Amino acid sequence: MQDKIYTVNQMRELEIITSDYHFNTTEAGEFTATLDLKAYAKKGSLRSFYTLEDGRRIITVTQYWHNYLGVRDIKTGAKVRLTFSENPSGGIYLTAIREAE
Repeated sequence: MQDKIYTVNQMRELEIITSDYHFNTTEAGEFTATLDLKAYAKKGSLRSFYTLEDGRRIITVTQYWHNYLGVRDIKTGAKVRLTFSENPSGGIYLTAIREAE
């Protein structure tokens, strides 16, 4: 993938398939991953797709009011550390991302 943020139409035109990616809804903690792809989503949010060290593929959504957690500034292909936290109602969500050392 190029280091850019794809639109939905561009993903369709390029036949970029993301069906292997799933939301992390069950596991809080830190994970090392590779940023595979960035794409716009509805209402100003940003989808980002990662391959974890163990081979699992996950998708996250970040919001503009959180400055996308800095995802926009990370190059596609970069190794990153993802932090997932549990909210009071038990949901798991991405709370931090940083480039891995």
